Amino acid sequence: MLVLDKVHKGYASGNRAAPYTPVLKGVDLTVEKGEFVMIMGPSGCGKSTLLYILGTLTMPTKGHYKINEQDISKLSEKYRERLRLGHFGFIFQNYRLFPLKTVAENIEFPMAFMKTPKVARLTKTGMLLRRVGLEEKAKAFPDRLSGGQQQRVAIARALANDPEVILADEPTGNLDEATTHEIMELLRQLNGKGVTIVMVTHDTALTKYATSVYTLNNGILSLTSAATSVVCI
Repeated sequence: MLVLDKVHKGYASGNRAAPYTPVLKGVDLTVEKGEFVMIMGPSGCGKSTLLYILGTLTMPTKGHYKINEQDISKLSEKYRERLRLGHFGFIFQNYRLFPLKTVAENIEFPMAFMKTPKVARLTKTGMLLRRVGLEEKAKAFPDRLSGGQQQRVAIARALANDPEVILADEPTGNLDEATTHEIMELLRQLNGKGVTIVMVTHDTALTKYATSVYTLNNGILSLTSAATSVVCI
């Protein structure tokens, strides 16, 4: 379970008259195991900042963030790094694949970082390639793939260390409508198997995939809609 309690985040502006630019203003959010949470809002409203706090990529300026009742501010950076690699899988709009690594090597990378044995890495990579339908692309490089294929690789990589939570930052922002549907169906299947998903987007058409929908506006997060039950297997 992820819990944000009155979380603020701001950055130095370099402006003497207003030296501090607030991005998040007292955000409260609880994400239960098995939810598919969608956070809506226009570009530049702080959605990515909120997602990066959830993934411990950045820390709140004020307030508290707990993962399974552990206060993140009380953990060392080394521990947060291992928690980040083992607990979360990240999917980004621009894929962030390594251009000089093959598809298989991109998927294998997080496991190598966690010192997973080579044989286990290869076995898991093969399984993930089958899961996202890219077995025949294992030796291809990212620049030989379509946008949808690259995002499937990114999803497979996000699953490499069996994360409890996937954090997706505009994962369909660069995709056409048909490919967007394919990627969202893949995420829905993962959610149906018990993977918690938190996704930020500005595309209102995607809210049908979520169990809970929030809107972030002017640094304030509000609940827009919630399902009556949560899928949790």
